[in-house]
Amino acid sequence: MSAVKLVNISKQFDESGFAVRGVNIQIKDGELAILVGPSGCGKSTILRMIAGLEEQTGGDVFIGDTCVNNLPPRRRDIAMVFQDYALYPHMSVYENLAFGLKLRHLQRDEIEQRVAEAAAILGIGNLLKRKPSALSGGQRQRVALGRALVRQPQVFLFDEPLSNLDAKLRAQMRTEISRLHNQLGATMIYVTHDQVEAMTMGDRIIVINAGTVQQVDTPLAVYNKPANLFTAGFIGSPSMNFLKGRMAAGSFISDSFEIPFRQLKGETRPEVTLGIRPEQLHLNRPDNALALSAELDVVEQLGSESLLYFNLEHRQWIARVPAGENYRPGQKLEFYLNPADLQLFADAERDYRSIIVETD
Repeated sequence: MSAVKLVNISKQFDESGFAVRGVNIQIKDGELAILVGPSGCGKSTILRMIAGLEEQTGGDVFIGDTCVNNLPPRRRDIAMVFQDYALYPHMSVYENLAFGLKLRHLQRDEIEQRVAEAAAILGIGNLLKRKPSALSGGQRQRVALGRALVRQPQVFLFDEPLSNLDAKLRAQMRTEISRLHNQLGATMIYVTHDQVEAMTMGDRIIVINAGTVQQVDTPLAVYNKPANLFTAGFIGSPSMNFLKGRMAAGSFISDSFEIPFRQLKGETRPEVTLGIRPEQLHLNRPDNALALSAELDVVEQLGSESLLYFNLEHRQWIARVPAGENYRPGQKLEFYLNPADLQLFADAERDYRSIIVETD
């Protein structure tokens, strides 16, 4: 297996602008790295440039110690799993798995061994004689994984491979891919717009927006300490609650709050945004908590928890609280915020970046 390094990678399709601009990423040998971002942000384009399916406008792609800019896809020693499975419908599962190996002129015994090993790892040994039309969506995706697995590449690339599956199968296949990574210790790069997949699968998350890297870190670090307003709002379901305000004399000031921030005394900023996660709005008062009165607008009962929607200064907020009470629209509740949980984002070159949030 090999590390992957992107050095100042850019892609411009036409004169309207860059789809990817100045991306620098280092993916470690044996790491499962997740490229996550909204549709159209450039994450699949980055993956295709690694694979050689898209030629970069500028920058360098390294697989291991080799710059692969001028190498065609078949010489980059990568295997790619696509969203649509891309199985040959007239071939059996065995033939689909073996086809690429036959093109590489491997010996029959080695082909049979690799196919048998992949089928055993993925639990599809009993499906080898079937055609793709006789398989479920999850089984087809396992075959697509197996076709990549038998190649024994340096790097596995996944382009939103689970988006065509239903919710239950997606959860199951997330587990399968994570188990496969742990078993193989392989370098894997996985593209998704689903931040739940990113949080549950990745060793590190690479957050992409508008063709640029917003943050690279472990899932928990990205969740707990987002680098900017975009990452804070994109990672997390439901997303972070935000409140516009300003900084004056080291305090955040809005129509509802005035909160002192110890390390920002004397600082003035005309526009800042305060953020807090829905699960950090409490119905029981913690020590040193701030109180917030609200009238519920919408209630979603999810069994183990409830999502409570209300308006604060003309913005919708969501509280995630344990189930146990029959909450209803129009009900008035008192929520409590721990100042230590608050995130603060200040405008820096039109990109709201996190600033110090330690409070008195």
